[in-house]
Amino acid sequence: MLILSSSAHNVNKTLTVPLKCSLSSTYYKTFSCACASNSRFGDVNVEPLLEWAKTSGIKGLNVRPAMFADGLRGMKAVADIKAGDLILSVPRQSAVYISPRQRCPFPDFIKPEYWTIAPWFIKLALMILHQKRQTDAPLAGYIEELPEHVELPFLWDDDVLQSLQYPHLIHQIKEQRAEWVRIHEAVTQRGLQPGQDAITQQELYWAMSCVRSRTFSGPYVGSTLRARINLALIVAALVLTNATLGLADLQQTLTAAAAVFIFNILYELILSRSAKQYAMCPLIDLINHSSTVESEVSYDYVSDSFIVTASKDYKIGDQIFVDYGQNNDGLMQYYGFSESNNAKDVYMMSNLLKWLEEVLHTSQKGLDALNDEGLLSALQTVTVERSGFSSETLQAIRFLIATSPSPDPSSTSVASTASSSNPAASSQRPSSFSAPGDAALESRLAAVLVHACNRELGSLGTSIQEDTAYLEAGSKRRGSAASSSVAADRIAVAFRLEKKRVLISCLKNLGVDYEALTSESRKSDRKAGTGRGFA
Repeated sequence: MLILSSSAHNVNKTLTVPLKCSLSSTYYKTFSCACASNSRFGDVNVEPLLEWAKTSGIKGLNVRPAMFADGLRGMKAVADIKAGDLILSVPRQSAVYISPRQRCPFPDFIKPEYWTIAPWFIKLALMILHQKRQTDAPLAGYIEELPEHVELPFLWDDDVLQSLQYPHLIHQIKEQRAEWVRIHEAVTQRGLQPGQDAITQQELYWAMSCVRSRTFSGPYVGSTLRARINLALIVAALVLTNATLGLADLQQTLTAAAAVFIFNILYELILSRSAKQYAMCPLIDLINHSSTVESEVSYDYVSDSFIVTASKDYKIGDQIFVDYGQNNDGLMQYYGFSESNNAKDVYMMSNLLKWLEEVLHTSQKGLDALNDEGLLSALQTVTVERSGFSSETLQAIRFLIATSPSPDPSSTSVASTASSSNPAASSQRPSSFSAPGDAALESRLAAVLVHACNRELGSLGTSIQEDTAYLEAGSKRRGSAASSSVAADRIAVAFRLEKKRVLISCLKNLGVDYEALTSESRKSDRKAGTGRGFA
């Protein structure tokens, strides 16, 4: 089984071939049975999609599209499902799929020379647009049911984008905007064949948004089991012919046959380490994300299909989930949502050097030394996990602490507790600080990290309490008409709340009860008649 992860990001490269009787045709129930009791998906009639799925060989076990709390669309169980049961199976030919070095499938639409150099997500987007333009396209039943609008931060106004309060993702999205403008120019000027109807910016952005929010990727397997059996039969026939007619020495013939098999296997093993395949899988892409489940989308070598199996038991009415394998940065940018308490979530801090300069007397000489050993980048864009900072960042800060000039002895600031009292340390190199130092150095290190997290939280414009109150107030107002900008605001606030939780968890691991500290601070603000409003 070839494990695939969502949106063409974190890929689990497990490569085995499951030979299970559960993959036989008697194991499946078709969607016409599983979904007949409800063919509507909120305000969308999914009966045409389900009929197309049945005729396209897509099979499912006791699941159907459904609406859940807060208008969330997904897939639910219509019968009890056991862990290990097959949930969905989509034949490769029924998916929007590309393989490495795949030739341009529509040279009359797109110039082959452009297709060759185009990134995978542009190729899939062009495949969608080409299918959409065909009256009898084989995947029309799927393409027609793709959402008309994909609400992503890419489309937000700048003021809503800024309300994410997260410089790293804001920068990424602005880069994405500029990149997609260039992509549209390239497609229309160098990719589209003369005489073809123009591809508008809106069309291409829609197609790429669908692709980035619905694609699964993984290592490429070049041959299916059927193709390898056919190869074996051809080689066996050649061996038998040579042996019968005496056209070649039997030993040489067998050696040549073995060489063919070995080359074929080695070639695909080597190729699969670097090459990837990408697929949009109908109906599988209706399954929502949860990082708390272990289910993933897989490519089954035996049936040449993309499949989902249950990683746990489901009861009737339960929503089915798969793990997209993303932190909240990826979920927000390409899917338009964030997950509460996402275990994979991190905080990308771009202001660490600024916070360090407030408490350490950093010198250009020290920064140059870090740069010489490749450690300066560990202070520029820093990955903060709930458990703490990376070993490279800790090493760099230890070096700066140990080599910083001693401050005024009368000072009681953080700088006082974070500066070195060891003159000999100034002659040491950053490589000397990869391991934890003595208790005094590690205590100073913790003080610097606490300062950085506190300053980062304080710079974000709102507190975690204010964000929580905003979301709770919005929940009470549900039922009234809400504009798309209000919905985007709520999505942005939910996202930034999760980012603050990462920093607060990091502080907790550093021994700081942030909520207790902020509670005392709010009491002081109320007594003084001060405080900040919601931004």
